[in-house]
Amino acid sequence: MAATGGRSTGMTDGVVQSCCPTVAGSSGNAQSCCAPAIQQAASEVLSAVDFPNTQRPHISLNVRNVQRSVPFYRVLFDQNPTKLRSDYAKFEPVDPPINFTLNEHEDAVDRDGHFGIEVKDAEAVGRYLKRFKVAGLKVDTTETQVACCYSIQDKAWVVDPDGNHWEIFVVTDNEAAEGCGLSCICYDPSTGGCNWKAKP
Repeated sequence: MAATGGRSTGMTDGVVQSCCPTVAGSSGNAQSCCAPAIQQAASEVLSAVDFPNTQRPHISLNVRNVQRSVPFYRVLFDQNPTKLRSDYAKFEPVDPPINFTLNEHEDAVDRDGHFGIEVKDAEAVGRYLKRFKVAGLKVDTTETQVACCYSIQDKAWVVDPDGNHWEIFVVTDNEAAEGCGLSCICYDPSTGGCNWKAKP
């Protein structure tokens, strides 16, 4: 048991005790001063949010205007946000399982890289395309048998109101010689690779 500033602390059977000696002439006693403080085991601290998997990725994306961005992501995830505030929105689709949030920052958007949803067949890519078109979203481009990320893929690209690119793709061959081919949407001839900032 260690003393700390006139008080002593110790642990007995997983219970933390905080003790102080009685002062001469005081009506108090050590027993009332040394009431145990119960520590909650880490395993007992559970999530207040329920989701079907044991874990899921989280993406927090800064956008210039949440209200303008919500319709795009409502169509992308095919559901309404689970939480919506004037400067914040959260989407929690089960398929794909993700905790995706939009946070409003008027000047905090610096486009680089991209996001995507991988599917298992070309028909699924087609279903996304149909949903985008029905909702009036502009499909930036479609690619067939393109070398990307050292694999061959079929994909469709859409762009959100802040210029963030989203790809819906299926990998048709898991090996390719090129990381980013000449036909890639983000190909930059000056570097021979992908560069979103160079894309108009």
